[in-house]
Amino acid sequence: TVELPVLGDVPFEVVLGGADEWNTTLGMRHVFSEKASLSFEVGFGDREHTLFNFTYRP
Repeated sequence: TVELPVLGDVPFEVVLGGADEWNTTLGMRHVFSEKASLSFEVGFGDREHTLFNFTYRP
């Protein structure tokens, strides 16, 4: 359980274990300007993940 402001206690569970040392990952990044960029990444195989990030610097 993790306590967050406003939300209170939020259930949280992590299962850790061994996995293959290598994993396939595909991604892309697009730079709109010096101030804004977008990136997306997907991993699949024994370790699945998704990452989406938009960055803006004023």
